[in-house]
Amino acid sequence: MAEPIFIATLADGREFYSLRTRLNDLEYGFTFQWNIRQERWYMTIADAEDSNILASICVVCDFDFLRYGHHDARCPPGILIAYDLTGNNLPPGLKELGVDKRVRLTYHPVD
Repeated sequence: MAEPIFIATLADGREFYSLRTRLNDLEYGFTFQWNIRQERWYMTIADAEDSNILASICVVCDFDFLRYGHHDARCPPGILIAYDLTGNNLPPGLKELGVDKRVRLTYHPVD
């Protein structure tokens, strides 16, 4: 099995940001937006041409975000999960989503 890829999200207090990363040798765009009223992160995943594959997904723990996108050939073929490193499975707060934070967004590629 291939090594997991940690998505380098920014947990520095920004309420909106985008990043690009390679998954299974293809480039994808991720946009993260903090919903102040709900106190939740929402994520959109786009292909290399910035066309949305999955939009406005609420970031929760222990759920495969790509589960409902596999019908779209552009969707990454692996598994994308947010892990709460404390084991409490609480959604990440504004400054809690990142490689070195309480909740880590992890992609498990397919071979």
